[in-house]
Amino acid sequence: MKIKKMDCYLCLRLLIIQLVIGVAMVLSYKSVFASTFVNVSDDGMSPVLKSNNKALQHIIDTNKGETTIYIPKGNYTFTQGAIILESVKYLV
Repeated sequence: MKIKKMDCYLCLRLLIIQLVIGVAMVLSYKSVFASTFVNVSDDGMSPVLKSNNKALQHIIDTNKGETTIYIPKGNYTFTQGAIILESVKYLV
């Protein structure tokens, strides 16, 4: 079986694309995985509480820097008010 020159170029282009995607994934790894991981169920949040505002605010306030806040599947209740992320306020 004879390999055509065009087939070699196509394989080389696909290899370069895969390499670029791999490098991009490695570079974005740090932004996806923070240095601190917090499971909210270990720090006071619960689907059975009438309001999780204070618990979430406490988690945010005590974990500064690069932090992943993991919220397990469930229906969490929040009352009206603000959750403060550093200097920015988001209404819940």
